[in-house]
Amino acid sequence: MVSQSFFGDPSLGATPSSVGAPGLGLAAEGIPGFVVALDDYHNAGEYPVPYFAIGRGETALWEKPWDAVNTTIPAVAVVGSTISHDYTLSLVQGNLTITMDGAQIFSGVVAVPPVSYFYVTSSTGGKFEQTIISNVSATVSAPSE
Repeated sequence: MVSQSFFGDPSLGATPSSVGAPGLGLAAEGIPGFVVALDDYHNAGEYPVPYFAIGRGETALWEKPWDAVNTTIPAVAVVGSTISHDYTLSLVQGNLTITMDGAQIFSGVVAVPPVSYFYVTSSTGGKFEQTIISNVSATVSAPSE
């Protein structure tokens, strides 16, 4: 199972109903914009799982390469077990900080579209897992000048 949050760029063709590649590509490959990805299914040539990555959604830029990768995160799925994690994404003036269970897993300057659609996607590829996303909140304010 792989999941992500995604900032779709309408200036590059993203729409409120954009759908990415089914079954793979985190269900977002092909949607133009900025990707925050979490992958726990190892495909040939990829990083060891689980890993967290940031990058672009356009097919030509998908995983070519990821802009940042963290392979030191805890397990996000285990057969026969229920695993729960709390994630926080904070994006302020182009600075993105992401925590997992209170531990920072990424911090850096990113290029997120100034106007974007926010998506949460998931795909299972060759395996089946259930993903529950709850308690999502957002605070949006105009950038300071």
